[in-house]
Amino acid sequence: SLFTVSLNQAVILTMCYLDDLQLDERAGSSSLWEPDLPSSLAELLDWDVARPSLRRISTPRVSSLVAPGTQVLPVTFHDLFEIEKFLGSGSFGKVELVCAKRNADNIEQDALYAVKIFDNRVRDLYEEQSLYAERDIMQSLRHPGIVRFITSLQWVSRGEVQRAIVTEFCPGGSLQQSVEKEGLPGLPMQRVVRYAREMLHALRYLHQAGVLHRDLSPDNVLLTHDDHCKL
Repeated sequence: SLFTVSLNQAVILTMCYLDDLQLDERAGSSSLWEPDLPSSLAELLDWDVARPSLRRISTPRVSSLVAPGTQVLPVTFHDLFEIEKFLGSGSFGKVELVCAKRNADNIEQDALYAVKIFDNRVRDLYEEQSLYAERDIMQSLRHPGIVRFITSLQWVSRGEVQRAIVTEFCPGGSLQQSVEKEGLPGLPMQRVVRYAREMLHALRYLHQAGVLHRDLSPDNVLLTHDDHCKL
């Protein structure tokens, strides 16, 4: 589709931008990349697809399972939120649309949020670290083209610790849903160009913050109520 062509062009521009970020191998310890990460963009994109989609490339990996900054709920999840709708699922767990029943830290009563609830299966050390790393990365980002982080939660349900990330809700759904709803001949070119421009602005911000988004697709681009893109 026309959108796919423009998105591919955006990705190519982004890859060129990232290539410019590569530092001289002689820089040694001052290299932008973590020591054990691939040394080129091509190697990175081919490297273990199970890695988290958001990856910080300018700081060391998380070295502890301690999760400072996470709210430990004195009540159950269902005391704080009313689940309105199931939004989707993946290898990480599921995403629910919720309505807040009461005020809490950064949470406003009656407001709608998207809650990413992590699968509580036994995780290895890397998966646990990835969970906290994703939270820390999202918490540090502030850009109109990035879904806004609200808070992270931890509570006990049926004797097991549950974890979740709360973000703003984008009522326009995903870009993939918009493309499918539009049908042939596809999205108007004016919208395609605007979407690509907005995504490039968000990607540039991520790269300047030392973060790679390794799972960019129409499914992972959300639309606001006024039809703007958010990664």
